[in-house]
Amino acid sequence: MDSGPECEWRPYDIANVGGADPVLVGCPERIADELESWVAVGIDGCNLAYAVSSGNFEELIDGVVLILQHCGRMQTECADGTLRGKLCGRGRPRLALPHPAAQV
Repeated sequence: MDSGPECEWRPYDIANVGGADPVLVGCPERIADELESWVAVGIDGCNLAYAVSSGNFEELIDGVVLILQHCGRMQTECADGTLRGKLCGRGRPRLALPHPAAQV
C-alpha cells in the first residue's frame, strides 16, 4: 500500500501499519466469521490487543463474543476453579507454601 499523501486509507490499511499480522477489522459479524474460519483450520486460541482504545474490548464483547456464544462457538459461563487449577490440574499447586497463592 502506498502511504504517500495522495493515498486513500482504509481501516484495514490503518490497522496493518507497523506490521502487526494478522489484524481483523470490520463489523462484529465479519470478525466472528473470520475467527470461525481460523478454528476450522485448527487455531485453538488467540491473543487480543486494542488498536485505538480499551473501549475496543467492550465492542468485542458486546458484538463478536455475543455472536460466537449464540452460535455455540464460545462458552457462556466459566467452569468452577481457579485459572491455576485449570492449567496445572487440581491438587497440584504450582507454588509452594507459604506463598499466598499456594493456599487457593
